[in-house]
Amino acid sequence: MMRVRGLILLLGVLWGSSCLGQNKYTIDVGGFISTNYLLGEVNSNSILSSQRPKLGAAARYNMKDRYTLQGHLGVGFLFDEGIIDPNIAKMGLDNTSTGAYEYNRYYYELGVSWDFNWKPFAVENRFNSFTFFTGIGLNLLHFPENGHGPQDIGYVFSPAIDGEESVFTVGVPFKMGGKWRLSNYRSISVSFLAQKLFSDAVDNIDDPYKILAEEYSTSFKANDALHNNDWIFELKVSLFFQVYHGCRACPGFN
Repeated sequence: MMRVRGLILLLGVLWGSSCLGQNKYTIDVGGFISTNYLLGEVNSNSILSSQRPKLGAAARYNMKDRYTLQGHLGVGFLFDEGIIDPNIAKMGLDNTSTGAYEYNRYYYELGVSWDFNWKPFAVENRFNSFTFFTGIGLNLLHFPENGHGPQDIGYVFSPAIDGEESVFTVGVPFKMGGKWRLSNYRSISVSFLAQKLFSDAVDNIDDPYKILAEEYSTSFKANDALHNNDWIFELKVSLFFQVYHGCRACPGFN
């Protein structure tokens, strides 16, 4: 019996010593809610009234006290009403159109991101309960066709603009915000994201400078993979719960 106890004690000492001088790694799971606004080719009547929610679940792997790898899955909504950007309207609207425009879409988002904490931070770190962070990510977004596209807004060049099509695109979000420790197993984060989309069709106005040769004497395309694409701006609140820890109470971590 003494040998068994001694073996258990030895294993405990070896496990504890393996944590010395090492950073703790943890896994957190949780959910988020955010507001979304699309910056496209529409001059909005009201940015505040055009805000729409996004909901989802997320998991993050705290590799070290400064670095976090996070994955998420969410569903979001976008809406706006206003007028077509005058710089576009004067090139493509007929003389009878006012340029009034409205769209209403939903989308699915799957993505990963990497955060850098300005200060050492983890849910169990009692010596630092707050940190600012910055990050970058990569998202896959799908906007299904839902029958809420614009109808006959008076464009004289591209008929595809007068209807809605399903859109699949890639997004690169840039984010910054803060993380707070609420307890030994809970934390909250608030972040602002600006996501660059590699599509110009989210607001159903795809490639607005592409003028048909039949209507005009020339045809050209002004947007490509890097220019004239839509952006999504997002204010997000996330709540996380720690579900796994690599080494509890590591002196090298705290």
